[in-house]
Amino acid sequence: MLIDRLELPAAFNGNGPVSKQIAECLRQGIIDGLVSPNIILPSVREMAVQLGVSRSTAARAIEELSAQGYVVAEMGSGTKVAARLPGELEEKPAVRDEYAPLKEVELSAFARRLISRQACGAISTLVSYNGPSLKDVPLGIWRDLIARHCRAGVEVDSSSSSQLSYAPEPFGYPPLREAYASYLTRARAVKVNAERLVVFASRNLRLDLIARLLLSEGDLVAIEEPGFSTAREQLLARGARVLPIGVDSQGMKVDELVAAGPVKLIYVTPSHQEPTGAVLSMIRRKQLLEYAAKCGAYIIEDDYDSEFRYDGRPLPSLQGMDSSDRVIYLSCLWNVLAPVTRLGFMVLPVGMVQAVHACKSLVERDVSYIEQAALSDFINEGHLEKLIRQKRQVYASCRQSLLSKLEAIFDRKIWTAPESAGLELLVRFQDGFDSQAIERAARESGFPITDTSWWYFGSPKPLEYTISFTWLGEEEMTKRLEHFASLLGV
Repeated sequence: MLIDRLELPAAFNGNGPVSKQIAECLRQGIIDGLVSPNIILPSVREMAVQLGVSRSTAARAIEELSAQGYVVAEMGSGTKVAARLPGELEEKPAVRDEYAPLKEVELSAFARRLISRQACGAISTLVSYNGPSLKDVPLGIWRDLIARHCRAGVEVDSSSSSQLSYAPEPFGYPPLREAYASYLTRARAVKVNAERLVVFASRNLRLDLIARLLLSEGDLVAIEEPGFSTAREQLLARGARVLPIGVDSQGMKVDELVAAGPVKLIYVTPSHQEPTGAVLSMIRRKQLLEYAAKCGAYIIEDDYDSEFRYDGRPLPSLQGMDSSDRVIYLSCLWNVLAPVTRLGFMVLPVGMVQAVHACKSLVERDVSYIEQAALSDFINEGHLEKLIRQKRQVYASCRQSLLSKLEAIFDRKIWTAPESAGLELLVRFQDGFDSQAIERAARESGFPITDTSWWYFGSPKPLEYTISFTWLGEEEMTKRLEHFASLLGV
């Protein structure tokens, strides 16, 4: 409290009236910066009680400070320290910030790598990852499920333990793990049981945890080029050496990886590669699994964007084809339920279960029970797969509408990727266009187009962009596209 900080009671020494001693201590506290400008002081009554003096004594102290210009009394707002102190005040002594570092902080190698990558622009929160439209998320159902488990947590008799009681479970809420394991088996042919499935509060923690457990500084990690920038930066921050492997219409060029020799880890997005949209062919899937088994590498299969494929049936997961237990499978519902839930999931090889359990017990011992319980019911009651089916139809229509409008407006001045999956469309403009003009037109029109430079570890392809087509709706998308094109003079 303010009175305790100024140690006013200790100042009563019999030298002059008590009111003047109180006023002098407050004045000195204001000058020394112990009481900041505009801070509201305790009321006369509160000050009298705290100091053990009469209200008239406390009132005289405040009146004296007011007369000197150190405090200001405002009707209905109490008495506060003046914003500007009297001009005749002596020079205010410099007060050292007790939290200011005395010398430069000696950061770890991990922190220095992060700062270096951020300084060169490789790490940024400005990268746009446009998820689904919030209006497409069944918020009413989600609200009811959340409310259901909130009620279940408190509507218990004294002899029962509340479901909301603290129960650390590093791998996540068991009913959710059972529900999600069943969903992955049905939808993605993943070989999984609840004992090997781990729930994370944030999807970004999964790769960081894997890197801690499997990588030593200097280990070689193969990544797609272009590829997911956040994954690349997490691996670099852990001290890995990154080996970019090219991508074509059939996904990662596995021949290029084999020719490069053995690596420790391979990060791949076989179901829908960003930003190209390529799907790893069956031949290359088998080739990649054989390579990993032969050189003892682990494959991280990031399957985050597998729900939305618009032509034909999706290929089964890489993990479901693995017979050597070398695939670490990552999944999340970002493209379906963002931003309602950010939970991430990981399916482990048997050999990694113990190490991951020990690590997660330290870094994330528990995850929100209510959110996990609601999602468990959301899956078990069929809402998840129904939502995916509905969205797949809507997004397929949005994508086709965008393709038709691009062709009608730009004709052959723009190339569009043939792959029919995901929530974004890859495009490349002809050489006659200017990148700065495109970016200006995008800002002015609000057209959701983003250049792909963030996805490249090396030199990006010129005039290459992705267009997010799911969150605006066809009518609004068309309106913005036409405005965008007009600004480019098309």
